Amino acid sequence: GLNCSTACRVKSDPTVHKSEEVCKRSGFHGFLMLNLYPFRCTQVAGLPKDADPQAYRTNMDQIIKVFQEHPGLPVWCAWGAPILTRRYFIDAAIEVVEASIKYGAQLRHYGPLTAQGHPRHPSRLSYSWLWGDLDAEKYLRLLKSL
Repeated sequence: GLNCSTACRVKSDPTVHKSEEVCKRSGFHGFLMLNLYPFRCTQVAGLPKDADPQAYRTNMDQIIKVFQEHPGLPVWCAWGAPILTRRYFIDAAIEVVEASIKYGAQLRHYGPLTAQGHPRHPSRLSYSWLWGDLDAEKYLRLLKSL
């Protein structure tokens, strides 16, 4: 995802609920929600303009650790066009895609990509959509061009 909203270990939010439902309908028995930035905020506009360097690095290290410990992991990329609102979202996505290539993660998207080519956020998904493979090399080129 993009950033944490109101969900926590004991309470879901609409994004996590929809993500869980898609995963269940697709035959998964569970999922781990990872976000490009670790600050909790319900609206992207409420996030800082610049990333907290320590929080950013800790978050990315944890994501990369998941990829290292679970090579070949299917990874649902789901952040949508709001990735363009903060440079640190783009930088984090670059790191995620590079780590997916290094550790063989299977990048996926659910539903059509946005007009700009980004994997859609689950907040407005349709359960009738289908999974697609996200071309890591192609998406990495797009991210690096931003």
